[in-house]
Amino acid sequence: RGGVLAQLGPMQLNGEVSLQLPPFVANQSEVLLRFELPSEPVRFGVRLLTGVCKESQHAPWCTPGDAIGNEFFVDWTPAPEMDAAAWSVLVGSNRSSTPPMGEKDQLGHVPILSTDSNFEMRIYIDRTYAEAFFAEGRLAMVTPLQGASLYRPGLFLSNNTEQGIAIFASKPHTVKIASAMVWEKG
Repeated sequence: RGGVLAQLGPMQLNGEVSLQLPPFVANQSEVLLRFELPSEPVRFGVRLLTGVCKESQHAPWCTPGDAIGNEFFVDWTPAPEMDAAAWSVLVGSNRSSTPPMGEKDQLGHVPILSTDSNFEMRIYIDRTYAEAFFAEGRLAMVTPLQGASLYRPGLFLSNNTEQGIAIFASKPHTVKIASAMVWEKG
């Protein structure tokens, strides 16, 4: 693991929070997010390698000016009953900007225990793929990143020079980040 690129302490999400990262480092990084468990249904998560598609012969799958990136999300639902010992929530990766277009979402169910107090997402980004581990590894998925099938050394994916990372919640003031860290891969 390399140096810390960005970190956030506890904070209430009010929409989206973009992490301030140096250029060209998010494509090889580790992201660790811990969310306090919300009390109402909400989608929350992280968007990786965010940016805007630019005019490029190497990015024929996106329209210049369109937002690009990959979203890893949790469709949170509280326990269905007050005394439930366990239940599951839907998690996934929205790959709508990832060629080949077609299957939009990669989905799975993560078990939640009544003793859980937070939800952890750990994601390793290695230029062309992201490995995501939900709820301390209770479910894992590997997702190709935009342009992965066309990647060649030295070629910018989608001509994306921003490569941002943003944390989001679909409803304001319903999700609290316990902590967020991004490290450069060493």
